[in-house]
Amino acid sequence: VVTGDAPLMLAVLRACPTLRQLLGTPIELPDLNASEVTELLEAFSKKRGFQLAPAVQESAAVQKHIASTLQRADREHKNAHMATQLLEDAVVRQTERVHALGTVTKASLLTIIE
Repeated sequence: VVTGDAPLMLAVLRACPTLRQLLGTPIELPDLNASEVTELLEAFSKKRGFQLAPAVQESAAVQKHIASTLQRADREHKNAHMATQLLEDAVVRQTERVHALGTVTKASLLTIIE
């Protein structure tokens, strides 16, 4: 599997017929929408041992932020990359917030509240 910007990938495949034979038929998938990025964010959070607080999961502001970020992002920073970066940013903010409040517990560190 090879991923990348569709026009660039098609140019590479045209330039290298052997690679095209090895890879088979190209499949172009649409970018994810805000709801799908949120689902990935939840899945990535669980995989890393974090939990999104219900207020975060149901927040219209979070959806609006993700939708806005998707509109501004270039092709390399959308989809799974965006969900990963959102989680990284949330973990940093959560850690700073918990430390500043002095409420350091496992639950407070692992539950993303905003």
